[in-house]
Amino acid sequence: KQYLEGQRKIPLSAYEDLIKSGWLRYHAKEKALVYPIVNPTTQLADAKKIQRIFLNETGERTERKMLGSDGKLSVIPPKTSSPLGSNPAYLVIEGLESALSIRNDYPDFSFLITNGKSNLKHVPDFLPDKATVFILSDHDNNEKPNQNGQTNAGKLRNALQDKGYTVSAKMSKEPGIDANDALREGRLQQWREGSSQKL
Repeated sequence: KQYLEGQRKIPLSAYEDLIKSGWLRYHAKEKALVYPIVNPTTQLADAKKIQRIFLNETGERTERKMLGSDGKLSVIPPKTSSPLGSNPAYLVIEGLESALSIRNDYPDFSFLITNGKSNLKHVPDFLPDKATVFILSDHDNNEKPNQNGQTNAGKLRNALQDKGYTVSAKMSKEPGIDANDALREGRLQQWREGSSQKL
């Protein structure tokens, strides 16, 4: 809470259910927030890989480290059920903090957190037939396009469209500014309206 609410300005309502379910927990001995990285068929209790966000005494993040070898993405379940008769909806995003920053705006979406742009390629394995997919990419500013998250996100969008999915992909107009950056600066609504740059 000191990190997510204090440092990251994320409201408790965006992750309280994840704490209660055990999806998100604090490891006191390691001083780290921990959440699972799973395969498409992995149950939460059987997760063999985790992401750890290490914190200092004031609740600031010092580093991230994965532990384990058998897992591809982190899957946050929807807060509410999808409307009856609608297709399941998935939001693809790179980091936990950005996901939680906008989760309350997409209560019936499952979130697929890639924990890095190189893992976008695993997204199709996690999607059921007829899913609706929204990809929200970081706007990286590397000299080589193939090192940018938006390049990988564009490839994923094309691959999913080829498979028949309903998919849209957008990124922030501002390089290096993600949803949580905007939230901490008090301009998430402005950022959300501005992140309409299609890939």
